[in-house]
Amino acid sequence: MVVHCIKAGILNLTKIKKQALDHEYEGFQWWMIFGVDKDILSQHKRAKGYHYDKEVIKYKEYPLVVPHAQIHYRERSTKLTNHWIKTSVRKRKGIGIWPPMKPHKKLPTVILYTPSQNQ
Repeated sequence: MVVHCIKAGILNLTKIKKQALDHEYEGFQWWMIFGVDKDILSQHKRAKGYHYDKEVIKYKEYPLVVPHAQIHYRERSTKLTNHWIKTSVRKRKGIGIWPPMKPHKKLPTVILYTPSQNQ
């Protein structure tokens, strides 16, 4: 199995998308440093246990960990960009947000796994 790590920048966020992402990020910082739940998605809270040692946590900013199963990618021809990524956020539960992104390099062509392929 080949794993690629692609860095990407988010382009031109709307006010609502920015507020939703800021809510998740700020809530995650409170969860990591103080253990206070500021109404963030449980997927972000679970990341604390999986990726960080609780004894080593310091007063610093932590990156918001989003599990790969919660990310959806779509390629669409638009004036802004061809690359769109969907992520779940608490403020738009069930809908999520689709921010436009600009990858740092060309994305590889990948055949995605679906459960029906294995049966």
